[in-house]
Amino acid sequence: MSTRGFVGFVADGRETIVGTRWDSYPECLGVSVVEFARAVHDWSRVRASAAALVHLDDETAEDLIIDSTPASEADVHRKRGWPDSFQPYDINQVCPSQLLADGCVWHLPNWPGTSIWCQWGYLFDLDQNVLEIYYGAPITRTAPAEGRFHDRISEWENDHPVEILATYSLSELPDRESFVRTLNDLADRRNQPDTERVG
Repeated sequence: MSTRGFVGFVADGRETIVGTRWDSYPECLGVSVVEFARAVHDWSRVRASAAALVHLDDETAEDLIIDSTPASEADVHRKRGWPDSFQPYDINQVCPSQLLADGCVWHLPNWPGTSIWCQWGYLFDLDQNVLEIYYGAPITRTAPAEGRFHDRISEWENDHPVEILATYSLSELPDRESFVRTLNDLADRRNQPDTERVG
């Protein structure tokens, strides 16, 4: 299903955002994220890996490619599991453990700035030891007043950044069923017309 989103990290004050075009809803990418997090035994190692992630763009990627012809560039990207250009990843490329193991990611800092293109987001703030969940579907009706992306500017008219939906302590993460159920319930409440929202 074409549900766009992202996985992100903040480590040592440095933000990394990796976008995907597919399956970002809680039952898919969300489960991958929470199961990764529940399996972590040493968050200091995760923080060190996240802080060391190399941010790729079309320029920096050229330094890693021997033959810079377009065909060979695409071939190298495929062999390394990267997208062919500065684009969001496929769903099988955004598992947090794989991103950290790869060490190089296509960083899309403006991806959460538009709820047209970003419907779910999962961000590990490793400086605060929390997992933040962001929501942007349906299109955010008003600019969010809080959350780390509230001041990101969308290039689309009548669009706003994703909203923070939930925050979990990394030491008190729910099981996958509770995680999915809670996020879907919160999203359903956000989808109600403003006059019908409760609390």
